[in-house]
Amino acid sequence: MMDEYIDIINKNKKIVFLPKPDKEYYAAFSNMYGECIVFDDNDIPDYKKLVEEINSSSLVEIYFVNFMGTYRKIMPEISKKIKINSIITTNVGNLTNIYVLPIFYDITEFYERKLIGKIYALDKSMYEILKKASYNVERCKIILPFDDKKLKLDNKKSNSIGIISNDYDPVHNFYNMLTAISLLDNYDKVKIISHMDATYDFFNHFDIKHEFCDNIDDVMSNNFVNLYCNFTNTNPCIVIKSMDQGIPCILGNTDIFDNNSFLKDILVLNSDDNVNEIADKIKSVKDNYDKIFDEYKKWRKVYESK
Repeated sequence: MMDEYIDIINKNKKIVFLPKPDKEYYAAFSNMYGECIVFDDNDIPDYKKLVEEINSSSLVEIYFVNFMGTYRKIMPEISKKIKINSIITTNVGNLTNIYVLPIFYDITEFYERKLIGKIYALDKSMYEILKKASYNVERCKIILPFDDKKLKLDNKKSNSIGIISNDYDPVHNFYNMLTAISLLDNYDKVKIISHMDATYDFFNHFDIKHEFCDNIDDVMSNNFVNLYCNFTNTNPCIVIKSMDQGIPCILGNTDIFDNNSFLKDILVLNSDDNVNEIADKIKSVKDNYDKIFDEYKKWRKVYESK
């Protein structure tokens, strides 16, 4: 594993350290910032060797996504000639999570110690808060390759629904989405990844037609709609990936479609926990499918140009 990391370090001017829990950002960050080293703390037993390779390389810039224990070991040892940046992916609302808040504190601590030069924030509110506090911060938007001429628009023929939220995340509104689906008659199945026993109980109690999948790509693909109706902790990569596949994605509290009134109205909930509204939006997707992607093509161009 270390040999692979060292090879990436020696081949590039810019790299990204990407924790495995954040691997859904791989395609975006590789496209935006540099080749990614995807790892967890156990993958780097000899951090001193890693630092030696970094300092003797031609690297000019490193992006550290969120925070891992390994960062605390290697950041202070990296040569000052290499620019160090932090990318924080969390939403402000998710700082109530006892596992997420320490990540925010670690990033701000290392910034105050002048070990991090700039912070890139995915969340608009996070960006505004850090900017107001005089941090050197930049808004980070997800940029993925896109060719609107290759956008497939035949998923409206499908009759399956994907839930791409996590059933173990309390801010992902998972069971309200299942409740909304239980109000529908005209669907074949709902596709999910399940981690919680309560999900099995829910299916059995409400007799919801379902399919368990092993990975997010299987959950997301070949549906007429995907549901990602989170209260917070929304990954924009997943939203864009769904839409780029020609599958409308119904969303909870997010600003991603704020600059397109049609997409905002038809895909973003006014009330995240209103199961009737979720069900109504699912029903409206097929009737508005072509219009959704006419507007999405426009939105995509505006989003990436700013």
